[in-house]
Amino acid sequence: MANGSYYAEKEYMEVSAIVVSYNSQDRVERSVGALQESLGHLDHEILVVDNASSDRTVELAGKLLPGDCVIVNRQNLGFGQGVNRGLRAARGRYSLIMNDDVVLEPGSIDRLLGALRADAGIAVAGPLMVDAHGQQTHSARLWYPGWEEEWVRLTDIVLRRQRKAAYPGSCQEGLVEVKWLVAACMLGRTDVLRAIGGFNPAFFMYGEDIDFGRRLRALGYVSVTIPGARAVHEGGASTSTVWSDEDRMLRRARSRDTYYRMWVRRPSRMLLNLRRTLGFRNQPLRLRYFLPRVIYDGPSLRKLRFPDPIKPDLRVSEVQEGTLDESSPSSTDGGEPRNP
Repeated sequence: MANGSYYAEKEYMEVSAIVVSYNSQDRVERSVGALQESLGHLDHEILVVDNASSDRTVELAGKLLPGDCVIVNRQNLGFGQGVNRGLRAARGRYSLIMNDDVVLEPGSIDRLLGALRADAGIAVAGPLMVDAHGQQTHSARLWYPGWEEEWVRLTDIVLRRQRKAAYPGSCQEGLVEVKWLVAACMLGRTDVLRAIGGFNPAFFMYGEDIDFGRRLRALGYVSVTIPGARAVHEGGASTSTVWSDEDRMLRRARSRDTYYRMWVRRPSRMLLNLRRTLGFRNQPLRLRYFLPRVIYDGPSLRKLRFPDPIKPDLRVSEVQEGTLDESSPSSTDGGEPRNP
């Protein structure tokens, strides 16, 4: 069990782990326990940001962590905004962003930290993601959705090369520069993550990591995956309990629409939406959702591409800046710490 005084006495943390939870009573103890073991040799804090769970998630997390390390949102803000709440409260130089169904394998956090410490140009580093059977899953991409992705799909040779480069499972050392990392597990520089506005609130769930990676790259930062670092990802553990397969497909489609409207011009969006319509297998969704978007998919969202920077909470401002900033968002802006 975590010692509350340990966190209170530390003004500086090497790593702040941010775990976003939603109806996670079956996973939160395992998730927090695994993080305590992985980070035990480092000055660290673990922040659980709960998106209005209706089960015992908050209660169980509160038994493992000090009260101010469990942040309870009054409503489900989605994954990205949950992370942003954690970034406001984080006291660590580096922030480890985690799904509640991800467990880092031994030594992985040190490999991720090593990459960031060695190169100031690297903003975020992610591990190789595997499922419960050790099979590689999506960890990163060397391309963005749109014409790059379509080109990869249409050319098997390019696809194999790209996948080999993005997921070099046989390589145990080194790193691979990528265009974006899967947000289920990544380690980043807290100051950079705050400066770029964290995850874009325009995305409730799905697609926020693609937009995040694209903004980082547009601002001159580098994202890398570390093949020698591994994380086991259950995948879909929270959403599978509340959404049907069709609901998840629809939410993914809507997030892709948001991404296109931010980053792709209208003529190209029309052609891409036609490609999506022809390639989508769910006939009802194809007719009800995709086909109308070939004609019109909504106004451009280009003005929303770069959200405002994240300001730290007052307690963090005092520690990191040495002054009180009365304009900083309070700890109850969109959520509130759980009382001990």
